[in-house]
Amino acid sequence: MASDYADSCLSRLVDSIVTGRSFDPGYVRQCLASGNGVHSLDVVLQGLSRILDGSEPASRGAAADRASVDARLRAVLSHLDGIPTDAALANAEPKGSVVLASLPGDRDTGTWLWRLILASQGHGVHPLGVKAPPLIVSHVAQLSPDALALHVAASRSRPAVQAVVAGLARRGLRVPLIVGGPGVDPEFAQWVAVPQSGQPYWGGVYFCDDAQQMLSVLRQVILFDPPPVAHTHERAAPLSDCAGCGGCPISTSCELQ
Repeated sequence: MASDYADSCLSRLVDSIVTGRSFDPGYVRQCLASGNGVHSLDVVLQGLSRILDGSEPASRGAAADRASVDARLRAVLSHLDGIPTDAALANAEPKGSVVLASLPGDRDTGTWLWRLILASQGHGVHPLGVKAPPLIVSHVAQLSPDALALHVAASRSRPAVQAVVAGLARRGLRVPLIVGGPGVDPEFAQWVAVPQSGQPYWGGVYFCDDAQQMLSVLRQVILFDPPPVAHTHERAAPLSDCAGCGGCPISTSCELQ
């Protein structure tokens, strides 16, 4: 897998994680010093995590000893977790808090990756590790975070996600729920937003394929900063005629994209 990355530092890092040769968690500092930002490392480590989760085929012997690969990946993530963000982020106001959790039977490596990215972008993070649905709901009720993120490594954990949604709804919580990982997809996220009671979960359920999508969702649900609205127009018209789209100066019929 190391050959997939053109940068020599990233290639050596991946090779050491996969094979164990010359492995040193502190090597990530050299990658950062060589110009690879946290997001570059995230791309590499997400790829390794997907191999461990089984959503991508292994290569170059990555499947030989997945427990050892997982342990080395955890060591790298743990080391990265102790590297401070830049001064601007360190002095910035927090961008909201997020509870992270994995479900019983899943690896929690994915939430480690999410924790790294969220912290690097100024979010407050509460990592729960692997927890049963009732405990996740209980922690959310106590912490009152701005969002809850569940990493789902296998499809067998989908009923547990449904149990979390039902538990949040029973308590009357409206915390936005982010789901991601190889065990879920957009269709499941849409389906699970309506628990068995038939009432939709008003906090909303959002599927995110990667950390960048998660940051985009958090920007909208926490900071209320949606992307700019684009308009299409049927015909030109005076400003006074345009009530349909809130004052668009050139149309009586505007459709939000």
